[in-house]
Amino acid sequence: MDFHHDAHVHPFIQPFSGATSGSFQIPTTGETAANVWYRITLTVRDSGGLTHTSYRDILPNTSTVTLASNPTGLQLTLDAQPVTAPVSVTSVVGMQRSIGAVSPQSLGGTSYQFASWSDGGAISHNIATPATNTTYTATYSAVPVSGNGLTGAYFPSKDLTGTAITRIDPTVNFSWGKASPMATIPADNFSVRWTGQVQPQFSGATTFYALADDGVRLWVNNVLVIDRWVNNAGEPSGVITLVGGQKYSIRMEYYENRNKAAARLSWSNASQGKQVVPQGRLYSP
Repeated sequence: MDFHHDAHVHPFIQPFSGATSGSFQIPTTGETAANVWYRITLTVRDSGGLTHTSYRDILPNTSTVTLASNPTGLQLTLDAQPVTAPVSVTSVVGMQRSIGAVSPQSLGGTSYQFASWSDGGAISHNIATPATNTTYTATYSAVPVSGNGLTGAYFPSKDLTGTAITRIDPTVNFSWGKASPMATIPADNFSVRWTGQVQPQFSGATTFYALADDGVRLWVNNVLVIDRWVNNAGEPSGVITLVGGQKYSIRMEYYENRNKAAARLSWSNASQGKQVVPQGRLYSP
């Protein structure tokens, strides 16, 4: 008996003789295409040595499996391969298929996290192809974006020492010029440490830019991404891979030597142009 897939033939049961009946179990894993069938070949021989060969094809029952998402257009997986919902495939009834929901992910400027499958399964689970056309819907919920900014500790020295004055800064986007950033902090020879969490909207390689007059250092997820602790640092940048919707620790340190003072934290990635990291993506305890 042979297993046929499209134009390919694979041996399924090796030839044997002496049997007048039997049965076999069709597997429910393996080839997931629907254009498959089994061919049973039977040869009989009479007492005079004459033979006759015939065959019977066993064709599968099929149904349509549709993967959908709520909201529509999100990324799912079918048999570990990425697909964009909604997508429909023809499948052999009884075949095991693996479906999964990618989480978190972003669509149209909003971050989403997986909530549930319509069949009650886990975020990734197996299904047996039903006898009738069936839709499996992955429902997502929007990830709240309600950042309040970062905690800024302002020091009356350029080496982050002395008694600091703290406040919540909605963003790091300052151009103080020759002025002081606040009362009791000098216009020259001061430093700032901003701390909190950052929540990217998109997954992938993210570039951070830290404009500084004068020096700057930046850690994201405890990784030193930028290190320009020198006068007139300019706008150095660094790249780190992040997951959209997930929060990461962030720390930016800055010092002003003399004359004009400025500090700005920006980012970009393949799905987002360069922009100042917005307040909604920054969280302070």
